Amino acid sequence: MKLKSITISIISLMLFCHKALAYNIAVTNSDGKTIYYSYARDGVSLNVTNYNRTNSLTSVEGSAYTGDIVIPAEVSYGSKTYPVVGITKDAFVNCSSMTSLSLPNSIEFIGEYAFYGCTGLSSFSFPEGLKQIDSGAFFRCTGLTSVDLPSSLEKVGSNIFSLCSSLERLTVADDNPVYDSRENCNAIP
Repeated sequence: MKLKSITISIISLMLFCHKALAYNIAVTNSDGKTIYYSYARDGVSLNVTNYNRTNSLTSVEGSAYTGDIVIPAEVSYGSKTYPVVGITKDAFVNCSSMTSLSLPNSIEFIGEYAFYGCTGLSSFSFPEGLKQIDSGAFFRCTGLTSVDLPSSLEKVGSNIFSLCSSLERLTVADDNPVYDSRENCNAIP
């Protein structure tokens, strides 16, 4: 009985002290930057994710992504090639040293608070395949000045650009069937 108690205590301590990883694979791009991915629910595609689970909206551990980041449309790992289809919740949270991000047209969704606090992000192009932006995705991205949303966008969460104090222009593609920026009023219904 005492041995069982000691074993449980040791396992609990190991779990408490272990820094759980939020990614399944890490791949270094041709530019030398490492991008972290988790398997999507379908098991045959990938999502860009954060490099650890301890990251939260209040942390300052977002330093894994700095400078100009380019996400590829597909990733080869082992003997397989996986399409990259999404950006997970908190993926780039507090990456204040990230200045630009290029996403492929294969990206279909951007998760909640994915870019929260990315204050250095000044350049961003939404991919034409993007269908969904979840709540708070760009919350407190104070460096963003203009945003052009694609025609493929079907669903937008609440407060996606809250506290983006430098944002002066928001435009929706003319052929978007769900949203518009009527007569340059920069409105999303």
